[in-house]
Amino acid sequence: MVAIVQPNSTLPTTTLTNLPVNGPVVDQNQNLTQQWRLFFQDLYVRVGGNKAASNQQIQFAISPLAGIVPIPQSLTSSPFSFTANQRGKVLISDGGITNLLFSRDNITFYKTGSFRGTFVLLSGDILKISFLAGNAPTFTFFPG
Repeated sequence: MVAIVQPNSTLPTTTLTNLPVNGPVVDQNQNLTQQWRLFFQDLYVRVGGNKAASNQQIQFAISPLAGIVPIPQSLTSSPFSFTANQRGKVLISDGGITNLLFSRDNITFYKTGSFRGTFVLLSGDILKISFLAGNAPTFTFFPG
């Protein structure tokens, strides 16, 4: 049994009893096995699914970020460019995001296809985020 609790969270404590600890996470084709897919579907429903308080709470519930000290970023103007000074994850939630681009060389930028969620960055990677004035998103870097 695993209890998922996020400090200062508005989510109730969720106890999961169907954690598939004895089976592989992926099959020979690198796809999630059925037992893990069902586990994550159940977890998604338990944290509120698409009606959860925020995407950030879902990401914290299912992402292996425990024990890593977050570094919140202050987004003062749009567009805002963040360059990772080490490997880590960026968690983006809320706000009036209008565009999110990724670059490895600060020359070629790629659309991410998603504005919110967790993005894995290597040292030197750049995320450029545009947002509506007065409606900056929450942008947090997790080293590691």
